[in-house]
Amino acid sequence: MDISCGNKHFCALTPDNRAFCGGDNTLGEYGHSERKIHFNVVEIAIPNVVKIMAVHDRTFYRVSNGTVYGAG
Repeated sequence: MDISCGNKHFCALTPDNRAFCGGDNTLGEYGHSERKIHFNVVEIAIPNVVKIMAVHDRTFYRVSNGTVYGAG
C-alpha cells in the first residue's frame, strides 16, 4: 500500500491499483465531486492508478499507461 499526505488530506493506493482519499477536499484536493471534508475515505474514480502523490492542496495520480491526472 502506498500512502501520501497533503496539508489536510491523505490518499492511499491499494495493491490492486485502487485509490482512496480522505480529509479536506474543500478545494477539490483529490478530485472527488463532493467538495467537503470527508471523515471516511472515498474511492477515487480513476482506474489503474500505479502511483499517487498528495502535495499541499493537490493530488496527482499516474495510471498504468503513463498518463498523469491532477486534482486540486
